[in-house]
Amino acid sequence: MQNLITIQGLNCSATISSIGAELKSVKHKNGTEFMWQGQPDIWPRSAPVLFPIVGKVKNDTLKINHQPYAMGQHGFARDLSFMVQHQTANSVVFQLISSQQTREKFPFEFKLLLSYTWQDDTLICGYEVQNLDSDTMPFSIGAHPGFNIPDGEMSVCELRFNRAEELVRHLLTDGLFNHQTEALPWQNGVLKLHTSLFDKDAIVLKNTASTQVTLKHTLSNYQVMMDYTGFPYLGIWSKKDVQRFVCLEPWFGHADFIEGHTDMQKKEGIQLLPSHQNFKAQYALTFSA
Repeated sequence: MQNLITIQGLNCSATISSIGAELKSVKHKNGTEFMWQGQPDIWPRSAPVLFPIVGKVKNDTLKINHQPYAMGQHGFARDLSFMVQHQTANSVVFQLISSQQTREKFPFEFKLLLSYTWQDDTLICGYEVQNLDSDTMPFSIGAHPGFNIPDGEMSVCELRFNRAEELVRHLLTDGLFNHQTEALPWQNGVLKLHTSLFDKDAIVLKNTASTQVTLKHTLSNYQVMMDYTGFPYLGIWSKKDVQRFVCLEPWFGHADFIEGHTDMQKKEGIQLLPSHQNFKAQYALTFSA
């Protein structure tokens, strides 16, 4: 059963679902809704967590210690029920603990904590992975928040990065990296959005010098600034030929290459968490309207 928790910032409120601990809504007091609300015929989600993998693995099969495990794109956490561990007026922490259901896909004991905390109009989105297993645990984790494009006009929106650098996307074939790259058409730290950017699937950037990206609607005060300091990968995605939303996705990990991987521990971008150790990361979203 889905439970919805609402927490209050200075000018914005956030609503999070217990299913996947997924951020479902960020609403400004003037009525502006920042989050994509999900439509089954376009993209049914709003901001799923990606765990214990990010992206797709070849043949939807994850190999751990050379044993195969069925694993769909982006893992299973986004579809499971989380419990509320702690809640205040402006913050909430959700937890997911390994179970027989998760062990069938991922043979490790773990606890996953997702937290949301308002600091004025900045929402701090925190991840904590606890390895409760006796073995080192390989995993990936990432975010996939989708943001509304005002008036459904992507051409009057742009992404502004905080560092001047060449942006090179790593290309995908059927969701897997094909070892090809392509420079993005940007100027002075600004990438103008248009649907053709997503004709070749998601834009995937590796190890950018930038640590912040801002979705800006050029005809109004609407903007969402994401600080993804420390995340080695950034995905940018929208559904092909859809103008109504764009996803900004900081990741620890990424999809397979087209040849697949021999074992999860050797997969590029994977995190190796020693027994009874914790991994922490966070990104921040600042909203203006």
